[in-house]
Amino acid sequence: MKVIRFAEDFPKLKDDFFTTIRSYDKNLNCGAKYTVKTPTKEFEAFLVDESYEKLMDVPTDLLCHDTNTSSRDDALEKLREFYPYIRVTDDVKIFYFTRLKSPYPYPGWFWCDSCGIPFRPGIGDKMYMGFAGHKPKGKCRFCIAEEEEK
Repeated sequence: MKVIRFAEDFPKLKDDFFTTIRSYDKNLNCGAKYTVKTPTKEFEAFLVDESYEKLMDVPTDLLCHDTNTSSRDDALEKLREFYPYIRVTDDVKIFYFTRLKSPYPYPGWFWCDSCGIPFRPGIGDKMYMGFAGHKPKGKCRFCIAEEEEK
């Protein structure tokens, strides 16, 4: 399993859903599980999505939250600690992660009861509600197809 390292224990890493801004040449696979390591802890996360932006087009609130700063200028300085030659006109990737232990992997997504991978319910998926106070459960279309083949 690939490892994503953070130099600090950023507050964003306490959230079930978090982002990280990385250089444009960083390649990660959407749908893959990753080990996230900080100086004091380690946990597993699932890469839900990625987007490409020019650094100057990244929304200020996302940039500040991601770098744990209060202004765009401070956020850019924080990024330059890790990427010394980065310019505001450079392309960056924004990776969207969810913790594997969160009750829901991403808004509108659920854990498959069989394989444990997050899925967004669609055609071919089976969803059912648990008892009051319990999260919805379901099986992804891949596990359903596998069961039907047996």
